[in-house]
Amino acid sequence: MAPISHIAQESYGVHESFIIDVFFFTNVCFCFVEVYVVARFGLRFAVCLGSVLMMVGCFIKAGVPGDMSTRIWEIVLGTIFVGAAQPFFQITPPLLVARWFGSKERTAASGVCINANQIGIGFAFVLGPLTVKDKEDIEEYFFWIAMLAAVLCFGTCLQFRSFPPEPPVPASQDTTKSEAQTPMDLFNESHAMWSAPGFAMTVAAFCVSFTNTNVISSFLNALMHPAGYTNNEIGFTGALFQVAIMVGSILLGTLVDETRMYKTATVWLLSATTVVLVLCTYLDFAMIGIAAVAALIMLLGIVDGPLMPISSEAAVEVTYPANENIIMALQMVTGNLVSFCLLPVFHQGTEMARDRQQAFWLLILITVICGVVFLKRFDGKFARARVEGFDFDSFSAREGTKGLYGAVASTLCIEPSQELDDVPPSAF
Repeated sequence: MAPISHIAQESYGVHESFIIDVFFFTNVCFCFVEVYVVARFGLRFAVCLGSVLMMVGCFIKAGVPGDMSTRIWEIVLGTIFVGAAQPFFQITPPLLVARWFGSKERTAASGVCINANQIGIGFAFVLGPLTVKDKEDIEEYFFWIAMLAAVLCFGTCLQFRSFPPEPPVPASQDTTKSEAQTPMDLFNESHAMWSAPGFAMTVAAFCVSFTNTNVISSFLNALMHPAGYTNNEIGFTGALFQVAIMVGSILLGTLVDETRMYKTATVWLLSATTVVLVLCTYLDFAMIGIAAVAALIMLLGIVDGPLMPISSEAAVEVTYPANENIIMALQMVTGNLVSFCLLPVFHQGTEMARDRQQAFWLLILITVICGVVFLKRFDGKFARARVEGFDFDSFSAREGTKGLYGAVASTLCIEPSQELDDVPPSAF
């Protein structure tokens, strides 16, 4: 509802921040449900269940045709169903990718799966302002979203499979190990992951990217409207932001798949995100024009978006052969909790133009802190790379990248061997 938030607020008398809080609270609760459902019933059942919940939530939000009087509770209830559905799509990608993709495809594939949500948001940013001009248009807008959800639900239930005919690489054979675990087993494994070297740092990087993305997506309208931009301009800028997230994730994910430079990529992306956030803080959106604003927001998407798939795959590496689904659940729960706490703060900052800098400085602060701590404290060893026989030295010599990587690593105080040292078998 972010692209049409002002119309929705006039129609239902409820502020977008309340709907966002309902969504994130439900999302966090069902992250734990998703972990149990996947362990008990399998990946296919979980994804199909999520598609059904999404369809039901969309139809509830569509409401009774012609009746706008009861829509407040319908919007809230529909949001609860949609929030419950999303973990079944956003947590499962690392498990899906580990089963279906090879070692040189995983980070890029994770970027596509994790950030596919952003493409949906991008369509909403374009179609919302174009089709919704007043409160009477919202009913039809929600109806067509519900019909699309029904088509996707049918296709998912008909076509989705948990496993490929054959695992792409030997490491992916281990992804069947956690299907029959009890809730206590899942809790114990989750608890053990936090003690794995480097895991907490990957969660922190994921949270930074997740929070930055949510803040910009949720409050882009509040940031650009006071500067005099139209709904269509805001909508297309939001769509470009979502597309940039996907493009950046694919391009940088492919590079990381080839080099396994998770730490180097994370530190550089956190640094670049900080620079772009500083520009967003101090540049006057009203003065620089729509083209410059759109380019700035796109740049933020390119450098911030890839942090999510890169950090999720790094987490799988440092905890291998742990359950990929639990890893993503922990990252998603933490990211949602951080967003849940910070979004109201950012909302208060955007209520008055003079507080916009203070709100952005909150994002800058957590990004800088995460970057510095990640640089100095990350000590994870990439066990999955060892199992798959990845040899950084021979790769560097073959591809001619050793000198470049050495220079980057030296600049960032990173030892090239640190990321791929020989490691003992994981305790998980």
